[in-house]
Amino acid sequence: MSKISRPGASRRAAARRVTREGRVRPSSEVLATEEPFDVRITAGGQEIKATVTMRTPGNDFELAAGFLYGESVLESGKELASIRYCQPPDEQNYNVVTVDLRGPMPETATLDRMFYSNSSCGVCGKATLEQLEVIGVPTLGAGPRVEPELILSLPGRLRDAQKLFSKTGGVHAAGLFDAEEAVWNLRVLSSKRPPEAFVGVTNSDLAFTGKYAIQGNYNGIMIWDIANPSAPELVTEYVCPASQSDVSVYGDLLFV
Repeated sequence: MSKISRPGASRRAAARRVTREGRVRPSSEVLATEEPFDVRITAGGQEIKATVTMRTPGNDFELAAGFLYGESVLESGKELASIRYCQPPDEQNYNVVTVDLRGPMPETATLDRMFYSNSSCGVCGKATLEQLEVIGVPTLGAGPRVEPELILSLPGRLRDAQKLFSKTGGVHAAGLFDAEEAVWNLRVLSSKRPPEAFVGVTNSDLAFTGKYAIQGNYNGIMIWDIANPSAPELVTEYVCPASQSDVSVYGDLLFV
């Protein structure tokens, strides 16, 4: 039996290039590869088929694990025993991935779909947007504030890192940028617990004037004396549960 080769993320194909003058000449193009992807689960002596989708070969194990996490079949990476390609080898060897889980077979009702899934972020293929909340995917908290220049620089840096997209122009791309990079010149000087009325409520904004920091919160506002940044002191609080308290200061006026 000949050795089965793993499909690459791209391949070169013959093409014909037509010039503006209407001349045709032989050429070639680099195309993104699309291959079927069969994900299976084994646990507790059982095996089930999770999904069949299409993908560009590459990070197959990460894609399988991420898909199962997005469908709430996995709660954490600790449940993974191994991820492997199909055995024994055949023509679909690298298109079939088996995810071995520790413990019994988990609940897989979220995998019961009446349509084909696709290689997307996991939003496509849901019957309703409400399903994204039902399956228990946690809501991301507020992240760090970054400069607009940093945001504008990310597409170019993503293209530099996504060589396949640069070659083919025909694949989806995703990137993960470390938040520490955006706040590299900041450091935590102090951490203070807010008054009880503000605990667990989303903070919305900050404003500064003189030695004071005014903190907006969905339950109202807090004013902190930050003359000593390492030991801020609460000056006053105003509890007013209503909506997002975006605060700004102009002269002696506080706008909420």
